[in-house]
Amino acid sequence: KSDIDRQEQDFCTKVVLELCETVPRSINHKLFFDNYFTTIKLQVELKKLGIYSVGTVRANRLPGLIMKGEKDLSKEGKGSMDHRVAEVDGVELCAERWYDNKAVNCLSTLYGCQPSDSVERWSSKEKNHIQVVRPNIVKAYNQHMGGVDLIDMLVSLYRINDRSKKYYTKIIFHLIDLSIVNAWLVVAESMLKSAPPTPSTKRGRPSLDSTSNENNQTTTSRAVPNSIPPSSFLPIKLVVFCIVMVFFKAIDLVDASEKYGDGQKMIVANEVIEKGEKIWWCTCGDDDEIMSRDEILALCVDYPHLKNFLCWYSYMIADDMYLIPKTYCEQRNNDECCLFNHSCEPNCGFDISDSNNIVAFRTIQPGEELTYDYHFLETEPSLIRGMQCKCETKTCVGILNFDRYRDPEFQDKYFMYMSPYLQQRVRELKSKWYSGKCFTRTTADPKVRSLHALEWIRAGEIVAKFSGPIMVENHFIQHSDVPTCFVNHKKEVIAFGDLPCEAEITLNYHGTLL
Repeated sequence: KSDIDRQEQDFCTKVVLELCETVPRSINHKLFFDNYFTTIKLQVELKKLGIYSVGTVRANRLPGLIMKGEKDLSKEGKGSMDHRVAEVDGVELCAERWYDNKAVNCLSTLYGCQPSDSVERWSSKEKNHIQVVRPNIVKAYNQHMGGVDLIDMLVSLYRINDRSKKYYTKIIFHLIDLSIVNAWLVVAESMLKSAPPTPSTKRGRPSLDSTSNENNQTTTSRAVPNSIPPSSFLPIKLVVFCIVMVFFKAIDLVDASEKYGDGQKMIVANEVIEKGEKIWWCTCGDDDEIMSRDEILALCVDYPHLKNFLCWYSYMIADDMYLIPKTYCEQRNNDECCLFNHSCEPNCGFDISDSNNIVAFRTIQPGEELTYDYHFLETEPSLIRGMQCKCETKTCVGILNFDRYRDPEFQDKYFMYMSPYLQQRVRELKSKWYSGKCFTRTTADPKVRSLHALEWIRAGEIVAKFSGPIMVENHFIQHSDVPTCFVNHKKEVIAFGDLPCEAEITLNYHGTLL
């Protein structure tokens, strides 16, 4: 058996090295592979060629390595881990064993266990979701192996049915399946980038033309947004995202003029959708075009015809970071994903296990509208703050101020269906808290952010609270010799005087409790 294992490892090493013959050497390329290919010998050889590598690895391919066994880690619970760092033939390797639902072994010449982060996992013992520690090597592996999982999923949706018993026909048809999916992705991306301007279309979100500025709290009606210009018409390279959408459940696009206004549409189920079932899945491309709040508002001033598009179709993915997706092509009149309307009692939300999925969190009957709560996605600085809700439910909030994530009842009920950004903000509330009247802004230094008043703040009002250290890099409150706020004995940040909209929140670090 040992001879067979050795032959298999030598074969895997040979295959990967041959496939990497065209990869440039010694310019920090990173290679990721699964446990079928990962061996110590392979990673050592790749490192000597100047190529870093990361992969899951089978336990029997780590001879002589003494780490905690799966039984020991299972007793410690999910998130427990053990790791070893060793040098083999002059190459430093990090081996890590992390316990999730079962033990996961990883081997890397690039990443280690730190810095670790937290992920949510279901605890059958506590009957609830819990936070578990995830080592950096696992995080990197999951992040960069996503393309392989995506292609596997797309191929599985429409695979050529081969009834032949000849093994080589299965290989041929699999290569054809791969070629078809890759060609479809290329065509979809090219159509999005080269789509010509089309007549204006009516969307699920209302127009901003009726509002005087982005902070206006008056109600807005759902109206026809201006036509979405092609990327060649934009003043900067703005809309370049290729979003691939796959609907898993059958839906219909129906007229909703009576509820939302003339020409508006909504999506409804045309079959029973059970709780937890995946409704649609999407992924986006290059994120280099993510924009800050100031950049978007500046474009709205310079190019008013872009205002509706920039505000209603962007969404927050981090503090002061907004994604402007291009989900449109020549057939975008029937682009269902853009017609998910808001409801204060939604029936859909994000999947806790994969934030790219929209799932049903209760049974949805045929003919029922599919909705999600926009509060799952954005916070107070949202560019659609002040939107009028027309869901007509008993718990309707009327005006969307995007501060519901602060409500403990809302957190308990919907936390698992929020976007990753909202979930992170909820977790941050435990260590720091900003009032709903503040937002972060990128400074001249892209790595530094500052905190500003989103609306008028009166003298003596609480701007922020802290339960942990005050001066931490991601807290965004900058130093000033003439501060606008101070910290009291309760670690509350208080405004010295009245602060107008967009005034910076500052503290004098000298003498401030750190």
